Parts: sequence; structure tokens; C-alpha cells
Amino acid sequence: SSFGLTTAMYPPAIKHGFSARGATNMKRNSIKSLYATTIAFAALTGSSFASALPVSLSPAEDFNQFIFNDFNASNSDTEGRVAAGGNVTLSSYSVNSNNTGNPALVVGGNLNFSNGQVNGDAEVGGSISGSSGNITGSVSNSVSIDFAAAESYFVQLSSELSARDATGTTGYNPQGDFTYTGSGANGSADVQTFNINESDWESATRFDLVDVDSDDTVILNISGSVINFNAGGGNYYGGNANGSALQDHAANILYNFYEATEITLVGGIWGSILAPLASVDCLYGQFNGQVIANEWACGSVGSGNIEGHYLPFNNVESTAEPTEVSEPASLAILAAGLAGLVLSRRKINATK
Repeated sequence: SSFGLTTAMYPPAIKHGFSARGATNMKRNSIKSLYATTIAFAALTGSSFASALPVSLSPAEDFNQFIFNDFNASNSDTEGRVAAGGNVTLSSYSVNSNNTGNPALVVGGNLNFSNGQVNGDAEVGGSISGSSGNITGSVSNSVSIDFAAAESYFVQLSSELSARDATGTTGYNPQGDFTYTGSGANGSADVQTFNINESDWESATRFDLVDVDSDDTVILNISGSVINFNAGGGNYYGGNANGSALQDHAANILYNFYEATEITLVGGIWGSILAPLASVDCLYGQFNGQVIANEWACGSVGSGNIEGHYLPFNNVESTAEPTEVSEPASLAILAAGLAGLVLSRRKINATK
């Protein structure tokens, strides 16, 4: 398998990735140079780069949790793979309990592991300490993910998604039922985008979807810097006589917390979470999806614990019409990417 920057970071004709173990540093640098050039050119032209392509979580592909910095967890488990760019502290914790692939754990910094098990291989960039922590597979000190580049991508993606026009409406009744009403159930795979403010989100007690097909991608753009999933006693399963539950659409739901710096997870949460600026804490419950965030602090003093259930984001936007981007801007982005690729190859050839 491959890790790092892939399809969604470049125009469709330019696809690169980091090989898990075979990529040389020179190739890594050329890829990062290409990515930086393409994003920078997109910013200069004012074009909407990420929204011109499918909503891809590919840098975090196949990971249950993908955290840019520190990861602290205890007394629970993550069914899928975990990656963190900083230090990782695990206490009485299981990783990759469903054996979803390898490496099961990727740690950019140091690993402190006491009591528990990592089911599969581990990559640890720093030291390993602790007692009674069992890693069933091999351990490598070579880390195959460029976390800084991935973080840049997800920050950009989150911002781009937040700027999308809403395709549906939102509202709630006095009983606290919050309803997302889509643009229509038409039997085809569409992208349904909803924009929600923090106060409305936290006032709800139940969430439901109406006029949305079962295979639609659902983007929930939620504003606000401090998010509490249980402020209103929210039922994230949802479902009533007039709409279907979020649980029914969980594999296609992406919560985009584009402003949040603090998030508290509580209860049963269905769908994947994109929160590139946030430190995530928890009290209890389970999340069913992927989590991409700046920091995971569910094992810190005063916090609770939560189960991570592996349900990868299944975006269908690749089969839908792309978001409209002006032709000159699109061509400029493509040209910048090609130029970066040519320059990087010349550098590689010059060293041979």
C-alpha cells in the first residue's frame, strides 16, 4: 500500500504517492515541491483548487484516526489503524483490533505504551517506552507519512469545503429535532452540502435527513470554535417518521469543523470528522467513521474515553459533476503542477 499525498492533491493527470518503504528522500522532496507549487499557484490565481476535485481523504485513507500532532488515549480501543505525527501515549488501549491493514500504528514522535495491544506493524520515529504494551507485528523507525504535507492539505480542503454553497436547508422544531433537507432524492449519487452554525447545532436533540438518496455524499459544514457534541443532548443516530437517520448514511457523511479549535465527543456519532485545527477530547460513547484532527486528547487528565469504530468515508463525488472552476484558473493550476513536476525530475536526473 502507499501513504501520503495521493490523487486528490493534484490535477487528475498528475498522481503521486509515498511508497510505504521504497520511496527515497529525493522522491519525497520532489513530491512535496510539486504539491506546494500547485497549492501556491492556486492561491495566487484565486482558484478553488480542492473543490475542483473529488472530496478525498486520501492522505488518511484506511486510517480510523489521523492526527497531525500528539495522540493520548486510554481504557478503550480503535478498531482500525491510527496515525499521529507527534508523540503517542497509550494506556490500556488496543489499536487495529479489527486488523484492517498495516502499518497498524504510525508515530512521528515517541511512543509510550502501557498495557494493551497493537494488532500489526508499527512505525515509530522516536523512542519507545512503557510496560506490557504488545505490538504483534514488526517495528520500524522509518515513518512513511509526511504529516506536515498532509496537514497542509486537510487545512486547505476544510477551508474549500466551508466555502461551498449550500444545496439543502436546515431547521429544527420546538422539540429539538434538527432536520437536514436535501435538494431532492433523484436516484443518482449527488453531493448534498449543508451549512450550520454552532448555536443551532448545539441546540438540537436529534438529527434527521430528508430528500437525500442513500448514496449521496453529505457535507455538514459546521461553524464555531468550541464544539460540544452533547450540548443539547444530541442523538446522532437520528431518524423519525419523516426522515432517515444519520446512521443510515454514516459512510457518506463528513462533518467539516473548519473553525473549531476544541471539540468534545459524546454519545454515538455517525460519520467522519474533519477538524484540522482542533484538539479533540471525549467523555464517553463511540464514533463510527474516520477522525482527522490536529490533536487527540481523550486520555488526558479529566477526560473520558471513547471507542473508535472503523467506517471509512465513502465519497461518491468522483462520479458527480465537479464544482465549477473557471477554465483559466484550472489551466493555471495544471500548468503549475506540470512545471513543478518537470523541475523536480530535472533535479533528480542531475544528481544521477
